Amino acid sequence: MRRLLGTCPWLCGWFAIAVGTLTLVAWWLNRPELTAIAAGLPPVMPNTALMAVLQGASLILLTPLASGKRRLLAGTLCAAAAGTIAGLTLSEWIFNLDLGIDRILLTPREVSARAYPGRTSSETAAAYAAAALALMSTNRTIARGLPPAQILAFI
Repeated sequence: MRRLLGTCPWLCGWFAIAVGTLTLVAWWLNRPELTAIAAGLPPVMPNTALMAVLQGASLILLTPLASGKRRLLAGTLCAAAAGTIAGLTLSEWIFNLDLGIDRILLTPREVSARAYPGRTSSETAAAYAAAALALMSTNRTIARGLPPAQILAFI
């Protein structure tokens, strides 16, 4: 059981990278039927797929808590990049702004041709922001030794 739990972050990280990469490829190849989880559901937006790839890489890099400083730095930077995209997306929703981050990976023509706008939903952005904070705080503890990563991962 311990061995299975030890491989879980690694498997989840690679799964996130695979799904995110496949979604990005589907967007770039203009295959909308491959961007949704099921027919009729909204598609996974390109920024969401990018955040999945970044957080999957972060999870893989940060999983061995005794990993080297380079891995910790790279994993933290991946989580911070995903968290920045999520935070900017949340600020777009909260303040009714258009910062243009929805067009990082899509052209305006591709965004306007879709039934859904190119922006990641506010719920998804909030979840990715919490996950980014959890990943960046994996080696930290707060009062009474409580790890904030577990709280944020639960959220």
